[in-house]
Amino acid sequence: MSFGNRLSNVFFSLLGLALAIVIFAASLGWGLPIRLLLEQLEIRDVRLAMAAVSLVVAIWAIYSLQIGLRKKPEVKYTQIDSTEHGQIHITMEAIENFVTRAAGTIKEVKEVKPRIKILPEGMALLLKITIIPDTNVPNVTRDIQEKVSHYLKEYGGIEVFDVEVVVDKIAQPVRSRVD
Repeated sequence: MSFGNRLSNVFFSLLGLALAIVIFAASLGWGLPIRLLLEQLEIRDVRLAMAAVSLVVAIWAIYSLQIGLRKKPEVKYTQIDSTEHGQIHITMEAIENFVTRAAGTIKEVKEVKPRIKILPEGMALLLKITIIPDTNVPNVTRDIQEKVSHYLKEYGGIEVFDVEVVVDKIAQPVRSRVD
């Protein structure tokens, strides 16, 4: 959730809470907030200021409502083939499993965090990896790109447009403890 959405949620939550408290208090017979509001509405400049503020809040509320109701186009699966019997789809989770399995066959790779994007040109992958110390990064990343592309093509029937590899971490060496 973006900062603007969080700010909007906090603002409207506090505004709703304040309004609920005032209405609750007025329903129990505490008329001071309503009397103060009516007294202030008799002053022309205050009325104009309240009208401007309420207009800004109304616009903000409509905008927040629009953003809250907008659905993000989220691709949960992608089509990989079509036959005379119908279409064949694969989920993003299955593709991530393929990628993790393919990259895991390389002994220098300790962990893989794949991100998948479906583009008009094809599938693009971003792989954040953790490798063991003393690893030749260009060779390992090239191997990962080749193995992942080949594995997805062979086992998933998926053409990969781009495989970007980011070495995110170097794993700490495991030291054996001798007593």
